[in-house]
Amino acid sequence: MVDEKRPLAKKQFNFPDDEESMYAEYVKEHKVLFSPKTVDENNILKISKHDALIFIGVGVHLKFDSFRKLALSDEMKRLFQALNYKQPAFFDGQIFQKHADHSNRIRQHQDAYLDVTEPPGTAGTLWFALTDAPADGGCMEYVPESHINYPLKKNYLDVDAQSIYTNLPDSAFVKAPVEAGSLLIHHSYTIHRSAKHIKPGFFRRAATLSFYDKKVAIRKELPYWHRGDELVLDY
Repeated sequence: MVDEKRPLAKKQFNFPDDEESMYAEYVKEHKVLFSPKTVDENNILKISKHDALIFIGVGVHLKFDSFRKLALSDEMKRLFQALNYKQPAFFDGQIFQKHADHSNRIRQHQDAYLDVTEPPGTAGTLWFALTDAPADGGCMEYVPESHINYPLKKNYLDVDAQSIYTNLPDSAFVKAPVEAGSLLIHHSYTIHRSAKHIKPGFFRRAATLSFYDKKVAIRKELPYWHRGDELVLDY
C-alpha cells in the first residue's frame, strides 16, 4: 500500500493539532500519515513505514475485516443493549500509533467537533488498546464530567478549530492507563488527550470506532473526511 521509496507529501491538519504530518497522497483507499521526524530532505522515509506510521483512517471499520467483525460482534450488541441504544451505528474507524522518539502530540479536544450529530453531543467513541497504554507511554487522559460541564457550541462546519479551545491546566486531567485488550468509552463532549509518551522504544497502538444511535440522532457528513457507509447493529 505504501512504497517506502516514494516521497510523501506534507499535510497540515488543524484538528486536533497544528503540526504537519507526512501524507501518502497516492494511497486513495485510506488516509495514511507518518511522523515528519522520520523523513529525509526529500520527504522519503528514513525508517520502516511500520515504525514511522502515526495514523490510518478514515473508515477502517469498512475496509478491514477484523474491524468489521468486531463492530458487528455479539459483544458489541450486548454492550449497546446495556447502554439502551435502539439502533447503534458505527460511522468511522481509525488506527493510531505513538512512539517516544517521533510521534506528534495530541492536544486536548472533543470528538464532537468532527463527529457532528443532531441533536449535538449524541455520538461517542470506543477506544481499543491494541498494546498496553501505560502512564508513561501515551495513555489516554480525560477531564472528568467534561461531557456535562463543557458542551461544544460550535463544530467543524461552523468555525476554524483554533478559535474553539481554551486549554485546561494539566491538573484537570486524569490519566487512564490500561492493558492491551482494554476498552475505554467516552462521550463526544468529553475533553481528552493522550499523555506524553516518554517510554523509550515502546510503540503504543490503539484503534477507535465512532458510534451514535440512529433512532435518536442524525449524523452530518463533513467535507474532506468522507467516512463512507455506516455499519448498523441489528438486535
